[in-house]
Amino acid sequence: MSGGSPEASGASTGKATQAPGRDWSALIGRGVIALVTLAGFAWLLDLPLLGFDAWPLVAAARWEGAGDLQRLLTAELMEGRYPDGHFHRPLVHLSFALDRALHGLDASGYHLTNLLTCLVSAQLVFTLARRIAGVGTLAATLAALAFVLHPLQAEVLPFPARRADNLALCLILASLAAAPRAGSNPSRGRALALFALGWAALAAKETGAISALLVPALLAFEAREGPMRAALRGLPTVLGVTCGVAARQLVLGGLAGHADSGLDLGRTGAAASEYLWRMLYPQPALGWGGWVEPVLAVTLALLVTAGLVSGRGRAVGLLLAWLGVLLGVSSLAGRVHDWYALLFVPPLVLLVATVAEGTSVARDRGRTGPTLLGTGAVGLAGALLALAALRSPVVRTYENLEDGARLLEQTLTQVDRLLEASPEEALVRLNPWVPLLPPHSDGSELRLVPLAADYSLAAYLEVTAADRTTAVRRFEAGAQGTSPDTWTLELVQQPPPSWVRRR
Repeated sequence: MSGGSPEASGASTGKATQAPGRDWSALIGRGVIALVTLAGFAWLLDLPLLGFDAWPLVAAARWEGAGDLQRLLTAELMEGRYPDGHFHRPLVHLSFALDRALHGLDASGYHLTNLLTCLVSAQLVFTLARRIAGVGTLAATLAALAFVLHPLQAEVLPFPARRADNLALCLILASLAAAPRAGSNPSRGRALALFALGWAALAAKETGAISALLVPALLAFEAREGPMRAALRGLPTVLGVTCGVAARQLVLGGLAGHADSGLDLGRTGAAASEYLWRMLYPQPALGWGGWVEPVLAVTLALLVTAGLVSGRGRAVGLLLAWLGVLLGVSSLAGRVHDWYALLFVPPLVLLVATVAEGTSVARDRGRTGPTLLGTGAVGLAGALLALAALRSPVVRTYENLEDGARLLEQTLTQVDRLLEASPEEALVRLNPWVPLLPPHSDGSELRLVPLAADYSLAAYLEVTAADRTTAVRRFEAGAQGTSPDTWTLELVQQPPPSWVRRR
């Protein structure tokens, strides 16, 4: 990674600019990224529709004709089946409708869509590493592979229901990659593409709104122009996001969200620590301890300092703004989930690549201090990411995930048999709880998650037994009796079966 021009023109141009003719090194790098992604995650195609929101999304994605397009675009997420909040994510509905039209109820098709979305995101990380960090092909390939191999992929890719995060991340990256280069204004076609990408990012998930801030920030970084000029050139993205917000208001009668969604600065500070753990130390190979959080904080501080002293301050500022805006929007949800954290990984790996490039330039110029500081920062961050990669779903088998998939399939088979064997009006009981990933990779605890919750099984019956009147309820709800001509499934939580692995 030696060499590189000053940051005055944005990213380093010497290595990021393709030579005349076909850039074979870039094609090879992109091919390696594609191969690792497709081969490493091929096992996903054998999983069922995991996640308690999967069947409600499938039920809402029915397609019987062109008239359904308006319903898919204007309906509340899952058509109101989700019990924990109100959302408007039409792109998720559209993607599930396409999957259902192409693959029916074959789960492999839904997983394939998730996998291809991840592949596109990885290619976009490669593009942005060259554009923002100014690195060459090898470093850009490593940055993209760090994204692909990150263990947080296991929190998103196996679950079609978490496609919102997958799509939003991909579209945020696409908005940045499609932004016009320094000194140029977008053509009409590019402006329409930026508008569409801005709308689509928000239509995938609320976090996609950050593209309206990131695209102008990227333009200001590259062109060294004022925020007003950058905002004007990024206006198509801003308008796209604005249209998405307006549509959300119309559909939901407000911004809605979870019951506890909203701005809380104290919660934002706590979330910053949580996401730092998940970015740099997810499911660690070295276990947990009180020493971890200080090391993570020092690592991030060293990266930022090394980037500043090596002359990469503008790029570091852009990436810190990306992380900060993402933290602010994510904190509005009122909760922290592992799958939310995947969106933080691209700016993190781009930050590491930026500091590595600045360190390389400092070394070539004989600047000892920045070289030593940058080498230490990149080495520490790289070591943490490498340890995390050892827990990647590409590298290791998630046995509890496989156990959960098996038990979910058994649960649905049991539901089918109960439905077939009992009369139109009957009350049957079932244990819906299945195991998922443990929260800690050392196996200190097994997390139980209802992959087949009441509203999930209700949607499953709606899709697979449309000719019968069915109902699903929880035992603790205390409901008595059944409605006439209604087959009622009552869910009763029981201990997990003995064969579930407890490591």
